[in-house]
Order: sequence, then structure tokens, then C-alpha cells
Amino acid sequence: MVSQGISNKSDYQAAKMAGATPGLLRGVRGGLSVAWIVLVAAWLLSITGIASLFSVLTLSGIVGLAVSLALQNTLSNMISGILLFSDLSYGWMTLLSTGASRAES
Repeated sequence: MVSQGISNKSDYQAAKMAGATPGLLRGVRGGLSVAWIVLVAAWLLSITGIASLFSVLTLSGIVGLAVSLALQNTLSNMISGILLFSDLSYGWMTLLSTGASRAES
């Protein structure tokens, strides 16, 4: 499952190097688990005929909007990091310094 992707040791170490706290990792893992449960429940309701297609699509839209608003800053930071590495101006383990702080990326 997607929610088990962060439990991988290399993913956990990469997230720690990026400055993620264990609480944040648990929160992301829990959020992904809830998203999967909601999607499976909506799918089951649609398959069994209990819910109409319109209500399933509406519920999916509302859940998607809520998740996207909740993860807005996280997704923005992830996309920024991907774009920084994609333009090849910074590589892995490049020493960065700004003002009084220094960090390795």
C-alpha cells in the first residue's frame, strides 16, 4: 500500500535528512491510510449500488479538496525540492549556506 511506503528504512532516513519529525511521518502515514479507507469505502458503496455514482463523485471531490488543502504546504515544499534538483543547479550532498546557518542537502 501507499501508506507503507514511508515505513521503508531508506524513505524514513531520507525524510529525517529533510527535517521531517517522527510525528509528521506518523501523520502522513495516518493520512494516507485514511485516504485509502475512504476510497475503498466509496468504491464498495458504488459497487453494491447503495450509493449513486453522483454521490460517490461528490464525496471524492470533497475528500480530495480537504486533503489538498491540508497538505498544501507539504506538497509545495516537495515540488520545490523536486524542481531544485531537476534543474541540476544543486546535487545530492551539496553544501548550502545562508546567513548564519549551514546545511547539507
